[in-house]
Amino acid sequence: MVYIHISSSNDAYFTYAEPYQPKMPSATAVFTVIAGIVALIAGYVYFFGIPPEAKRQMEEKALETMGENKASYMMKGISSQAIRSTG
Repeated sequence: MVYIHISSSNDAYFTYAEPYQPKMPSATAVFTVIAGIVALIAGYVYFFGIPPEAKRQMEEKALETMGENKASYMMKGISSQAIRSTG
Protein backbone atom coordinates (compact mmCIF):
# COMPACT_ATOMS: atom_id res chain seq x y z
CA MET A 1 0.00 0.00 0.00
CA VAL A 2 1.19 3.47 -0.79
CA TYR A 3 0.13 6.37 1.37
CA ILE A 4 0.38 10.00 0.30
CA HIS A 5 0.93 12.44 3.14
CA ILE A 6 0.33 16.13 2.60
CA SER A 7 1.54 18.46 5.32
CA SER A 8 0.25 21.92 6.11
CA SER A 9 2.99 23.47 3.99
CA ASN A 10 1.69 21.46 1.00
CA ASP A 11 4.71 19.16 1.01
CA ALA A 12 3.74 15.71 -0.19
CA TYR A 13 5.63 12.55 0.52
CA PHE A 14 4.93 8.89 -0.05
CA THR A 15 5.26 6.03 2.39
CA TYR A 16 4.97 2.35 1.71
CA ALA A 17 3.43 0.04 4.30
CA GLU A 18 3.60 -3.72 4.14
CA PRO A 19 0.21 -5.40 4.32
CA TYR A 20 -0.51 -6.95 7.70
CA GLN A 21 0.62 -10.57 7.84
CA PRO A 22 -0.69 -12.48 10.87
CA LYS A 23 2.05 -14.48 12.55
CA MET A 24 1.93 -17.79 14.37
CA PRO A 25 1.90 -17.36 18.15
CA SER A 26 5.09 -18.41 19.88
CA ALA A 27 5.30 -21.58 21.94
CA THR A 28 5.44 -19.47 25.09
CA ALA A 29 2.14 -17.81 24.21
CA VAL A 30 0.50 -21.18 23.50
CA PHE A 31 1.73 -22.68 26.79
CA THR A 32 0.62 -19.55 28.66
CA VAL A 33 -2.90 -19.87 27.28
CA ILE A 34 -3.02 -23.59 28.15
CA ALA A 35 -1.73 -22.87 31.68
CA GLY A 36 -4.37 -20.16 32.06
CA ILE A 37 -7.17 -22.51 31.05
CA VAL A 38 -5.93 -25.17 33.48
CA ALA A 39 -5.71 -22.55 36.24
CA LEU A 40 -9.28 -21.39 35.57
CA ILE A 41 -10.58 -24.96 35.73
CA ALA A 42 -8.62 -25.64 38.93
CA GLY A 43 -9.94 -22.41 40.48
CA TYR A 44 -13.51 -23.34 39.59
CA VAL A 45 -13.12 -26.80 41.14
CA TYR A 46 -11.44 -25.30 44.23
CA PHE A 47 -14.17 -22.72 44.86
CA PHE A 48 -17.27 -24.58 43.67
CA GLY A 49 -16.29 -28.25 43.85
CA ILE A 50 -17.10 -31.00 41.41
CA PRO A 51 -20.81 -31.26 40.57
CA PRO A 52 -22.52 -34.30 42.15
CA GLU A 53 -23.53 -35.70 38.74
CA ALA A 54 -19.92 -35.63 37.56
CA LYS A 55 -18.76 -37.28 40.80
CA ARG A 56 -21.32 -40.04 40.36
CA GLN A 57 -20.26 -40.65 36.75
CA MET A 58 -16.58 -40.82 37.75
CA GLU A 59 -17.33 -43.23 40.58
CA GLU A 60 -19.37 -45.50 38.30
CA LYS A 61 -16.61 -45.49 35.68
CA ALA A 62 -13.99 -46.29 38.35
CA LEU A 63 -16.07 -49.16 39.74
CA GLU A 64 -16.64 -50.50 36.23
CA THR A 65 -12.92 -50.35 35.48
CA MET A 66 -12.06 -51.97 38.81
CA GLY A 67 -14.50 -54.79 38.04
CA GLU A 68 -12.93 -55.33 34.62
CA ASN A 69 -9.46 -55.39 36.15
CA LYS A 70 -10.56 -57.80 38.88
CA ALA A 71 -12.12 -60.10 36.29
CA SER A 72 -8.99 -60.07 34.16
CA TYR A 73 -6.80 -60.82 37.21
CA MET A 74 -9.12 -63.68 38.18
CA MET A 75 -8.95 -65.12 34.65
CA LYS A 76 -5.18 -64.76 34.66
CA GLY A 77 -5.01 -66.59 37.99
CA ILE A 78 -7.33 -69.35 36.78
CA SER A 79 -5.38 -69.82 33.54
CA SER A 80 -2.03 -69.93 35.38
CA GLN A 81 -3.43 -72.51 37.84
CA ALA A 82 -4.70 -74.63 34.95
CA ILE A 83 -1.30 -74.50 33.27
CA ARG A 84 0.48 -75.47 36.52
CA SER A 85 -1.90 -78.34 37.23
CA THR A 86 -1.56 -79.81 33.72
CA GLY A 87 2.15 -79.15 33.42
